[in-house]
Amino acid sequence: LATVATLLVFSSWMVVNYSHQILSDIPYMLFSLLGLYFMLKARTRRMVLLAGAAGLWAYLTRTVGVSLVVAIFVLMVSRKRRLEAILMLACFVLVTAGWAWRNHSLTGESSRYMKLLLTANPLDPSAGRVSVSGLMTRAWINLKDYVTFLIPGNLLPTLAGGQWSPLTVTRSTGVLIMAIVIFGLVTLRRRTRFIILYMALYFGIYLVWPELWRTERFMVPIAPLIAIYFVGGLHRILTYFEVNRRIVLLVLVGLVFSNVISLMSFMDRSKGYPADWYNYLQTAIWARDNTPQDSVVLCRKPFIFYIFSERRTVGYPFTRDHGAMRKYLNETHPDYIVVDNFGRGRGSTGVYLVPVLKEMSEAIKVIYATDAPVNMVLKFTGERG
Repeated sequence: LATVATLLVFSSWMVVNYSHQILSDIPYMLFSLLGLYFMLKARTRRMVLLAGAAGLWAYLTRTVGVSLVVAIFVLMVSRKRRLEAILMLACFVLVTAGWAWRNHSLTGESSRYMKLLLTANPLDPSAGRVSVSGLMTRAWINLKDYVTFLIPGNLLPTLAGGQWSPLTVTRSTGVLIMAIVIFGLVTLRRRTRFIILYMALYFGIYLVWPELWRTERFMVPIAPLIAIYFVGGLHRILTYFEVNRRIVLLVLVGLVFSNVISLMSFMDRSKGYPADWYNYLQTAIWARDNTPQDSVVLCRKPFIFYIFSERRTVGYPFTRDHGAMRKYLNETHPDYIVVDNFGRGRGSTGVYLVPVLKEMSEAIKVIYATDAPVNMVLKFTGERG
């Protein structure tokens, strides 16, 4: 059963799709699975500490890793390993504080995730904070999409990924797949309560995450766990109805084969970055090769731009108040400003930053521009007075 679950994950279109992209989901999957493995095998203090270290590293890879840290902490306390639990908690506080300081020194902000989580519309701060009812509505909208489409589409993309089936059929299939997953989860819960706690915390975070950023890739890191419960649940059901073992094997192999079919679409896919991302990264590489090392760059994706440009980066506020934006630019006074083309110019840069820059034409100068879709690097001199 473990072999079948592994093959389902390795042959899933969505897992394969994100595994070759420079994103944190697959590395996070590695560190989180290591943390789960060490904790399940923890019989000695060394294994417990290894689990805690893996949990901390998972958190540093993706902030949602706090769900794994909390799950490990709860299990340590329940097993009366309070010394290790306190030690891990202390390390977590020190590491996260140091990481926040490091991010703030490089980009001017520690973390925007909590702020984004509590806003009614992350792309429009003027909308204010999300209310309790708004949070519940968001969770319900996300739950429906994840359960009927995004999670089963990760596991069995040919059957539940909507590649060839009408949406209603796809979602009905998705509900059936998730029912089998839940059945497997219930029947195996005695041996895997720790994993269930982690999955509940992980999934809970994404239920209240702004729905405009809802995506199947957030479910990729827990796809192996979902696959185990699905295969276990399906096996229990077929065994209960006394289905012949050869037929059971044939069904499981057929599911893996259906996933392999979904990979055929990769043969016709274009290679490399999408044009808007390629040109954005070109501006970062240009900045690395053509600007002083102590330069400060203001841009939309400060963390990513920093990696490619090796320059200190800062973001900009999402505000429609032109006066507030001008004040921020003059006070921050970056040496360079990057104008990206995400959303074909209708992304946050086009909405919040570009209109203000047009009013400050005397304070900026275009020094580099890519081919279409155009990304630009502007030299910023600031406004006098």
